Amino acid sequence: MTEKKKETLLTIDNVRVIQSDPLNLAIERLEEVQNPKGGTITNKWRHKGYSGSILGALQTIQYKELLIDYNAVNDLENHLKQVEESNNKLIQAKEGLAL
Repeated sequence: MTEKKKETLLTIDNVRVIQSDPLNLAIERLEEVQNPKGGTITNKWRHKGYSGSILGALQTIQYKELLIDYNAVNDLENHLKQVEESNNKLIQAKEGLAL
């Protein structure tokens, strides 16, 4: 059985929203994944949740902090800076979609 290519509706950095089926959108993040058998590390889109609308997907991305780079966070000040940058990216995406 051949899997259909799913339409990407929105991409922000390493997070994307795709049309999962006619009623649902899927939220995915590009992450490093280690193969348990070979030990090789590859980048792969990992499922993070579903949404019924683009606005709901943006809210889920914010709530789950999917745009925050935890490797750059080592104290509260850096975390707050990452949250602010994440929120700005989401606002720009929302404005770009004219929601």
